[in-house]
Amino acid sequence: MQWMLDTYIVDGNLQHTYKNGVARIYAKLDDYACLVAAMLQLASITGEQSLIVRAASITEIVQRDFLHDDKTFFYYSSITQTDIPVRKTDLYDGATPSANGMMAANLIWLGMVMERSAWIEQGRYMLNQMQGQAARYATSFSGWAVLGQRMAAGYVSLVVAGEGVNDALNRLNRRLLPHAFILRVREGSNSVPLSTGKHSNDGLKLYVCDTESCRLATTDIEQVEQMLGNKL
Repeated sequence: MQWMLDTYIVDGNLQHTYKNGVARIYAKLDDYACLVAAMLQLASITGEQSLIVRAASITEIVQRDFLHDDKTFFYYSSITQTDIPVRKTDLYDGATPSANGMMAANLIWLGMVMERSAWIEQGRYMLNQMQGQAARYATSFSGWAVLGQRMAAGYVSLVVAGEGVNDALNRLNRRLLPHAFILRVREGSNSVPLSTGKHSNDGLKLYVCDTESCRLATTDIEQVEQMLGNKL
């Protein structure tokens, strides 16, 4: 991932191709959406908060260069790419999920852990606008349908802090929890707002958070696993 970030981001802009040591051609929305999604999944698995912070900064670029004037959906091409006469908006799922659908999910995840309510609301708005089409034409909007199912089940962030945090992460990562983002807290690591004030010197602490708030800390990992599993 670090190699990709060092190689494909040139002068602050993500590039689309790489060959013979040169990255070129401005990236499209799906390039950004997939990169942010990969960074968030990697951060959830490894617990590296720096990946979340970098994903948020890349999302800021998407907001700056791809956002519609009404601040809802995103264009497929960047405003910096001036050779395109008409900028289209990618909403359909093809061989890969639509770029807007992936960005809606990214905004919800990042909005939760970075405590950016405007991003959560934007992701929800995008999903609400597409739910009717996803219900009528599931094969063309399957990515949106999956996002709707996960939203109905309830997106959660699981904050893991204190002694035994690595063992807890390994245990949780052995389970499929597609609707849960796992955030590891280490001493002095408060670059991600959701982790602020949650470091523990008194054993393992687990916080289950939704898009609105966090529950009181618990030490019972089996109870948390059961609760998360019931949402699948």
